[in-house]
Amino acid sequence: MSSSGIQSTVYLDAMGGDLAPKVNVRGALIASAEKKDIKIVLVGEEKKLTSLLDTESKKVKGHDLSRISIVHTNEWIKMDDHPSSAVRQKKDASINIAMKLAAQEKNSAFLSAGNSGAALASAILYMKRIEGVERPAIAAPLPTTRGFLLLLDAGANTQCKPIHLAQWAILGSHYYKSIFQGTQGSVGILSNGSEDSKGTDLTRQTNEVLKHLQAKSVFEEDIYKGYVEGGRLFHGNCDVVVCDGFTGNLVLKSLEGLALAVTDLLKKEIKQDWLAMVGAVFALRAMKKLKQRTDYAEVGAAPLIGVNGHAFISHGRSNAKAIKNGIIRASESARTNLPETLQKVIQDSQKLIDQYLDKVESEKKA
Repeated sequence: MSSSGIQSTVYLDAMGGDLAPKVNVRGALIASAEKKDIKIVLVGEEKKLTSLLDTESKKVKGHDLSRISIVHTNEWIKMDDHPSSAVRQKKDASINIAMKLAAQEKNSAFLSAGNSGAALASAILYMKRIEGVERPAIAAPLPTTRGFLLLLDAGANTQCKPIHLAQWAILGSHYYKSIFQGTQGSVGILSNGSEDSKGTDLTRQTNEVLKHLQAKSVFEEDIYKGYVEGGRLFHGNCDVVVCDGFTGNLVLKSLEGLALAVTDLLKKEIKQDWLAMVGAVFALRAMKKLKQRTDYAEVGAAPLIGVNGHAFISHGRSNAKAIKNGIIRASESARTNLPETLQKVIQDSQKLIDQYLDKVESEKKA
């Protein structure tokens, strides 16, 4: 799926994020130092970005300013702006300009730590959906005891139907297999119990759809695992877990909050016990590895799966390290033909999904 030796371009919404634009500029400089095959285009207020490039470049060793350019715009979307309204009204906002440019150029990607709802609306407007996909989803990588899982949707869609979750299961499974070679891409539905009777109308109906797709060999044997309880989510039983965006965003933010709380509690307990302080010295290496596994900055960005292009969304509180890693992830994706692959996957399965849902609807009316 990938193409080696190809230079990719990342269009970065330089004005997006709680700490923008400084961390975005610094992240771009670090990325240029680490990867020599990436062009980075900063979209935002030129005067401010030029000044930051001058000051931040003195702090980053090995950077390459020749591969960083600026596209000026004096308009951007704020975190508290209404997403769809802001995208329509602020045509020249940095999110819109960056998305439009990424959609027009081959081997290019979009990245923003700004308003995620606006990024989704802009992606649908300029990149368009993959044909057959009803709603794109944010696929957030989360750490497990065995590696990583993809959680779809992590916040793009709060009101969902079974067809949405079914499509995300298919798209997520194939995406997972593309980035983690040799894996199954196993799929589960997040629920409050493992029995088929548990969950909501949405999860129960989605469960029936996915069981039907498994029976029709859309999924390889044993790829669909059924319900996944919250308590087992991080044990690595599934590679991909689907849920509505409201639930997914709660999981994501709860995990981030838990990681910070555990770290703070651990520090507090260690400081109160000198034996624990001695033990902490010997456990320092393991603790650093654990911090890396749970730090969102290590991942950098989550892909927006289902759009006909390469769009990535970073955490609103992203630091320079997160932006750097997000740029690298986006650039790697831009070298692939992933949207074309996912379009074929959806086309091959959509007829079966429609037939099954029509049958269920007919039985209800009978």
